Amino acid sequence: MRTGTRGRVLATLLAAIVAVAWLAVARDARAVGDPSLVWQTFQTQHFRVHHHKRLESIAKRVAEVCEDVHGRLVQPLGWTPGEITNVVVTDDTDSANGSATALPYNTVRLFVTAPDDLSPLADYDDWQLELITHEYTHILHTDHITGLPAIYNAIVGKQYSPNQMQPRWLLEGLAVLLETRYTTGGRNRSSIFDMYLRADVLEDNIAGLDQISHAPRRWPQGNLWYLYGSHFLEYVENLYGFEALRQVAADYGDEIIPYGINRAIHRATGKTYVELYRGWIAWMQKRYARQKAEVAAKGLREGRRATFHGQEAFHPRYMPAAAGAHDKGFARRISYYRNDTHTTTGLYAIGVRDGAKAPTYGIGELLTRTAGASTPAWLPDGSLLYDSVESSKMKLYFYWDLFRRAPREWGGETEQGERLSFGLRANEPAVSPDGDRVAYVVNKQGTSYLYLSELDGDQPFGAPRKLVPNERFDQVYTPRWSPDGTRIAFSAWNSGGYRDVKIVDVATGALTAVTRDRALDTGPVFSPDGQTLYFSSDRTGIANIYAYDLVSGGLKQVTNVINGAFQPEVDETGKHLAYVGYTHEGYDIFELDLDPKTFRDAEPYVDTRGTHVPAAKPLSLKATPYNPLPTLRPYTWEWESRPDSFGQAVIVTTRGGDVVGLHFFAASLTASFNRGITGTDLFYVYRNMPFDTRARLWRYVGLRGGFRFGDETPLWAEESLGIESGITAPLAKVFSAQSLAISYAFSRFRPLDGFPTNAIDPYARPAVFPQTGYLAAIRLGWSWSNVQRFLWSVGPEKGFAFSANVDLARPELASQYSVLLASYNSVGYFPMPWARHHVLALHAQGGASSGDWGRRGAFVLGGFADIPLPDALRNLLFQPGIALRGYRPGARFGDAFHLFNVEYRFPLLNVDRGYETLPAFLHRFYGNVFADYGDASFQPIDLLRMKLGLGAELLTDLSVGYFQPITIRVGVARGTSEGGVTQTYVVLSQLF
Repeated sequence: MRTGTRGRVLATLLAAIVAVAWLAVARDARAVGDPSLVWQTFQTQHFRVHHHKRLESIAKRVAEVCEDVHGRLVQPLGWTPGEITNVVVTDDTDSANGSATALPYNTVRLFVTAPDDLSPLADYDDWQLELITHEYTHILHTDHITGLPAIYNAIVGKQYSPNQMQPRWLLEGLAVLLETRYTTGGRNRSSIFDMYLRADVLEDNIAGLDQISHAPRRWPQGNLWYLYGSHFLEYVENLYGFEALRQVAADYGDEIIPYGINRAIHRATGKTYVELYRGWIAWMQKRYARQKAEVAAKGLREGRRATFHGQEAFHPRYMPAAAGAHDKGFARRISYYRNDTHTTTGLYAIGVRDGAKAPTYGIGELLTRTAGASTPAWLPDGSLLYDSVESSKMKLYFYWDLFRRAPREWGGETEQGERLSFGLRANEPAVSPDGDRVAYVVNKQGTSYLYLSELDGDQPFGAPRKLVPNERFDQVYTPRWSPDGTRIAFSAWNSGGYRDVKIVDVATGALTAVTRDRALDTGPVFSPDGQTLYFSSDRTGIANIYAYDLVSGGLKQVTNVINGAFQPEVDETGKHLAYVGYTHEGYDIFELDLDPKTFRDAEPYVDTRGTHVPAAKPLSLKATPYNPLPTLRPYTWEWESRPDSFGQAVIVTTRGGDVVGLHFFAASLTASFNRGITGTDLFYVYRNMPFDTRARLWRYVGLRGGFRFGDETPLWAEESLGIESGITAPLAKVFSAQSLAISYAFSRFRPLDGFPTNAIDPYARPAVFPQTGYLAAIRLGWSWSNVQRFLWSVGPEKGFAFSANVDLARPELASQYSVLLASYNSVGYFPMPWARHHVLALHAQGGASSGDWGRRGAFVLGGFADIPLPDALRNLLFQPGIALRGYRPGARFGDAFHLFNVEYRFPLLNVDRGYETLPAFLHRFYGNVFADYGDASFQPIDLLRMKLGLGAELLTDLSVGYFQPITIRVGVARGTSEGGVTQTYVVLSQLF
């Protein structure tokens, strides 16, 4: 590759990374649209911890933990940042996560919610300590910038971090490695992570180095980076010491040209990652073969696999007879949460028929669509009560709430059932045997509680009552009722990393501890006679189902599986136990015939986790009002030289946003070598309201035509000066997105130097002057969408989307001219019943304009622009997915247009492979057969005589530079109407 080409590609990727960093600010800032939040800051030696006032006590502890983690990590990682790290603490979601970036300034974002029941993150001793250790490792790793990259950043702002331009398994693997080293939890100790890896090795599904270096769609998707990266780097550390990993970070942080990751590790160890990876795989194969032999020697005891979709299958519940448990000759039916990445996510039911030799299991029936890993809970009358994420409080927050569907009213694809709670953050419901009460978990500022509400009486959902008074940061999971309705069993996390099973007396609140150890004891459920409590435990290193005798206190092991068994559920006869099992494809539902004679004594738990990490040192801190200015200033600059109306010009752009996300701005300045300042553009958004408020101010100078003086048509310098202000209000629900926008723009157009004229010729034609003066317009926009797209889809697969815009300029709005412009855009997607992911996609778009403003523009239709593929790839020039193919670009234009597209899309070949650590990855091939029908004209359009184009395309999804997705569209089209051509094209363009 030529140096110039490499430089342009690098510059493009750098711009993309910086843009993603700013977009991350905007995305995370959505809930700051709540004007009731009062933001403030704790300042320490190395951190600013920003939070709203309701999170003050949590943020103070975060600040203390941050300083403690800083002291532990700077020495092993060999780097101390030269700037303050900003930390934003929020409680906008019921998901557990965080993020970190060194661009354009060091920023960590933390959600206070703790991990859910079966999350790989759930093995922790202190959630904030583990999360901060992980994210601050990213800061110290990616902020490590020296040499030429540091000089480059000193000139243009902090835009380039060499360590951030590596495969994500290196970034995440190092962070997981240290989260495990500096806590007594961490994912490298997690039995769930170990299960993922064990199944891959034993079931011949080991991910290649090329796969973990990119974003494959195979299970467990993005978790591959954390899973393989951390265990692989642990293997490297065991061979060469942590010094080798520190040396790699320092070496790579000095590289101006990225992607030489094998050179860096070779300088540190004498081997490449490719060589080391082969050694690690061989080591794992021996390790897990020994573990499998040890399990098999004790006698396997596994259930029958009832589902075969893999990915995610959680919370199995046997259905009552009133809900159709015995319909269609079924012996029983199992409801459960399903996310198979191929179709609608939600609660499904499978039927079981008892055969002569073994039961058979039917395909899943959708009971209700849900958002999140929902839990079904059945009422005696066959009603389904469940949890799902939904919008609440000005549609700014998306929290768990409870819903109910009437008996047999199944299959809701677009709407939730009857909503029982609003913004309560309630999940994992369990209905009492008499159907009068529901127990559930409520998440509040990083602590979850067990609550109880009445379901009978005048209120469909009575006042919540707290059953267990948890300490701060304690967690409650998966409550289940005893058959007599007097007790509730649940799993709990308590300080020190204890994940145990407990039972609470509903009447008195008295607690009984069933277990007390560092094993992950989860998902308890009572037997129908109330004498036995079944639960899952990883006390041996592999999660299995256990049976606890509530009378004698004896503990027996029920299953003995190679991978894992979770979330047991016993049917009403006590003879069948459904549970969540695991294969290399992900989670599925299994069913086991219960026979106490096959149970064996449980092995004692052996704690190998070591000494608990000391608490962070308390700090004397005082919260101060949040000041956006330190992070709102421009941090990065971009320069570009290109021709303009007057010759050559330099364009300088910058953008910025405060770390909380209340403010965002962008600015550009254009300076012509021959004319001076010819353009300024300032853009600002304020987000601390339920709607975004934006303003824009601009001034441009350019040469224009349209002026005739005698027989001459000289160009003239026009100055356009304008201001625009508007608001955008999102009205989102979990299954649909809606947005309303209104804006007002006022512009003045005038000749900057007057019109160029010579001596008046009395015989010349009269002069023609272009339009100048004032144009003022109001714009209204509305959009709505409920489109669904799945991991394996070739584009959107289900649903509809529609948008409409109207621009109106009138004298009543202070305009000298009148303009009316209206447009619409709509799409619909229909999955075909005969083949998976075959989709019929329909698109309709149109618009028209009228008025006395001559420069209101024209609508243009035609085929794709003819951009050479090397240029498109070098500059990432993506074209819209909508065109009138079979006609030259811009072949049809006018003040009105209509365009209709019909496409039949289908998958061809899934590849998901690359070559070792090369920064290029081929995902898949898919096809598209289409018909385009449209026209644009200044005359009335005859809908029956528009232009028709027919053709077919081969599309390829790739990724380059580890992070940048690309779709290449290779097609041939033929225009069958007048002006049509046979067109072949290769463009960067996604499907509409």
